[in-house]
Amino acid sequence: MWAGAAPPLLSSFSLAALEAAREAAPELPRGLLFEAPPPDWQQAFRRLACYSLHCSRQCLTPQLLDEAWSAGIPMLVYTVNDPEDAGLLLRRGVQFHWLNRGYRDFADFLDGFAAQKRKKVKRERRAVAEAGLRIEARHGDEIDAPLWRAIHRHYCDTFLRHGNHPAFPPEFFQRAAAALGRRMVVFLAWQDERPVASAICYRDDTALYGRHWGADIDCPGLHFELCYYRGIEYALEHGLARFEPGAQGEHKLARGFEPVPTWSAYWIADPRMRGIVANFLAREGEAMQDYEAETARHLPYKSQSP
Repeated sequence: MWAGAAPPLLSSFSLAALEAAREAAPELPRGLLFEAPPPDWQQAFRRLACYSLHCSRQCLTPQLLDEAWSAGIPMLVYTVNDPEDAGLLLRRGVQFHWLNRGYRDFADFLDGFAAQKRKKVKRERRAVAEAGLRIEARHGDEIDAPLWRAIHRHYCDTFLRHGNHPAFPPEFFQRAAAALGRRMVVFLAWQDERPVASAICYRDDTALYGRHWGADIDCPGLHFELCYYRGIEYALEHGLARFEPGAQGEHKLARGFEPVPTWSAYWIADPRMRGIVANFLAREGEAMQDYEAETARHLPYKSQSP
């Protein structure tokens, strides 16, 4: 009946219906259909020998997309009513995030490292302590105008050192702090009574996000202390699930930050250019998967995964 044409793809919200379709017509491909796929959707997918996964656009998440992509499962999304949304091209990237795997505290997290990697982290933290610096965390509603001026000086220094323009004036951070309150977190290093370095972060109910850092002094290990280790400690103390310290930086691997996929989307109107870019993104996506797998082999844990 289907000679010379692609067979129909059978899809249903009913697992019983898909089971019946598999028994009645095993040669026809089946699509596992959910509004919001449950965490164990792959079990049902394998049991029913499905070809593709289908879900609502509103329930599509980067994590779900990555799970399907990694498993080589085609994905179809329904209720995409906006033509621009239907035409978006997805680009895969990689960042390095710290994931809270139920650690009791920083020492418990560090205990999972291989011995030499653990010693390196302790040495970096000890160098900051021996420099006589006092480290603290303050929320946006705990920072006054004079301290914001010092933090802004640190922020500007990093941009100027690399020949870039610091886009935000000091008033921006003060207004953001007033609006966000405890959703803004700043890690500060003090030399006696003088703030000499800072790292600006933001948070929500589940994660901490690192954004800006700068310093008046050069101190071994200070960047790692403010930008990574204090953020991990804060996430543990406040029960956050993850810490995203910012883009790039393979040096994060040695400090326990794991490679995770990231996604961005693009609309390209010109059909020819769209085809060229789509071809590139497909090849780049495969390379990003390989890069993610390769960097995961350089994690500092006693076994390759925490």
